[in-house]
Amino acid sequence: MSKSNSKSSLWTVPAKLSPFYKWLIVIFLVSGYAISFPWMFEQLGDFSRLFMFIFILPVVLFWGLKGGVAIALLSTLAMIVFYQVSGEKFSGGAIGPLFLFVIVITIGRMRDLSLQLEEELRKKNQAEIELIEYQANLEKMIKERTIELSKSNSDLQQKISERKIAANALQESEIRFRTVAEKSPNMIFINQKGRIVYINDRCMEMMGHDRDEFLSPEFNFLSLMVSESKRRAELSFSNHIKNIEAQPLEYTLIKKDGSLIDTVINTKLIEYKGERAILGIVTDITRQKEYERALANAKNQWEETFDAVWDWVSIINRNNKIIRSNKACKNFINLPADQVIGKSCYQLVHGMECPISDCPLKRAIKSKQRENMEIQLENGQWIMISVDPIKSENSNNLYVHIVRDITEIKKKEIEILNAHKAEAFSILSGGIAHDYNNLLSVIWGNISLLREDITDALQQEFFDEAEKACEQARTLTHKFITLSKGAMFKKRAHLIEDILRAVIEKVENKNKVTISLNIQDRIPRIEVDPNYLMIAFENIIQNGLDAMAGRGQLEINAGIESLVHEEQKRPECLKISFKDTGKGILKSDVIHVFDPYFTTKEMGTQKGSGLGLAVSESIIKKHGGNIRIESMLGQGTTVIVSLPLPDFQLNDLSE
Repeated sequence: MSKSNSKSSLWTVPAKLSPFYKWLIVIFLVSGYAISFPWMFEQLGDFSRLFMFIFILPVVLFWGLKGGVAIALLSTLAMIVFYQVSGEKFSGGAIGPLFLFVIVITIGRMRDLSLQLEEELRKKNQAEIELIEYQANLEKMIKERTIELSKSNSDLQQKISERKIAANALQESEIRFRTVAEKSPNMIFINQKGRIVYINDRCMEMMGHDRDEFLSPEFNFLSLMVSESKRRAELSFSNHIKNIEAQPLEYTLIKKDGSLIDTVINTKLIEYKGERAILGIVTDITRQKEYERALANAKNQWEETFDAVWDWVSIINRNNKIIRSNKACKNFINLPADQVIGKSCYQLVHGMECPISDCPLKRAIKSKQRENMEIQLENGQWIMISVDPIKSENSNNLYVHIVRDITEIKKKEIEILNAHKAEAFSILSGGIAHDYNNLLSVIWGNISLLREDITDALQQEFFDEAEKACEQARTLTHKFITLSKGAMFKKRAHLIEDILRAVIEKVENKNKVTISLNIQDRIPRIEVDPNYLMIAFENIIQNGLDAMAGRGQLEINAGIESLVHEEQKRPECLKISFKDTGKGILKSDVIHVFDPYFTTKEMGTQKGSGLGLAVSESIIKKHGGNIRIESMLGQGTTVIVSLPLPDFQLNDLSE
């Protein structure tokens, strides 16, 4: 546009001025003409013609053909009217106005054509500019579009390349999947819309169905499961439908031949051929389950064996803390196994707050081998504690702690020791008794012979004492003979009641103690030597009377002790108990009461020789019986004698 304006013609420039400037120029020209050429006023005709040219020319240039003609016409008429009114004569005639109008028309037309041409040129230039701008924009758009198309083409090529790569990868993946799936030791299947659409060969091998059966539209994978497994599988499949991943679960499957296998099925949601599907991997765990069951059975058997052991067996650590215990602890400390876990063995066994000085655990830690310890508890029970290191990589610093009740073993050991002592004593006493008896017979005989010649009363009294001492010595000798194997028993059938009453009559008059006798009905006769058995019972009763010091009560009970055997009640033995209300015996002394020369009384002829119960035990055992003592200090003593019964039925029992 600026380029077009700079080349505007003379004809078009005045038209572009504002009305103010246009009239200002006209007035300026007329005034300038009138001032510059006053002499022309004298020549009116010339002035009128020149005025026309001077006035009309800028008017036409300013207002164009139509405006110029109109103004020229009005100006001419105004001039004629002016002349007529002023009385002047218009000297121009008709030629002047006509010529003026021709000039006006020509100049106005040229001016209008110039403006029109300039407008057309302006529009053309504007069109050219717009065309250039459009061309530039079009080129820019083409360039941008070309770039976009190039980029789109590049992206498309990349996508095509990626799709080709993805397709190749998918193909390779499918090949790898099929290769892995077909070589997998597990069953692999794909379930899509409730149908099996893929199986590997392992499915056919494990289940016995062929491929056509699996891929049949009528085939239902749930038909391979037992009822309990079906419910779990249905729940798992419903979770998959809700896009919820299911956890691996154990299922029991039914093979085509009807046999069962234990499996673990792991399912995942996948996309298969463009649609959602369920990938299932089935692992056969039948052998593992058999191992687990065998292990569980072994564990149960071990625990049953562990708990069946009568000894208290526990596992402890180096700090004496119990890690595990069998149920036998109840028999030793009256606590169930679950209540001893975490407690210290020395606290439970010994009732102490720290390990004992000769702790077998400490010794086992040092020696790394079994360590034993025997100890007697306050209640008189003997126990043996054994500690064995557990030599295993998984059980470092653990030890087996065994507490065994050896009270009966100790009793047997004492019995064996006593038997050996009794054996040695019987041999010794038998030899001494016979020799002593021979010497005593000579002494007693000589005393009797000498006595016949003595008449003095005082001397006779000495001989009486000597004979009494000889008789006591003979009684003592007979006891030695009884303790030895030299005693000869003459057994015959006797009622135990008769023997007991005879003994009671013999000792009752010497004491002020009440003796009660309770005999069970229908006790049979037993094969015994009554003389020796009376000696045994007399020693027992005499010990009880001495323990009560003439005050108290001695209760004697005799009856048949029976056992239930093979749904029939059979007699076992004849049981006689002698219960006194004396001062009792210390526990430490009970095990020694049958030892020869052991007594809790003062030793001496009139006090005690320590042979009474030893003789009684010897007599009872030689009758095939047994004798034992139950006693607590301050609560009296009970001596229990058991004698064998003859072989008979219950209906053979007599009064």
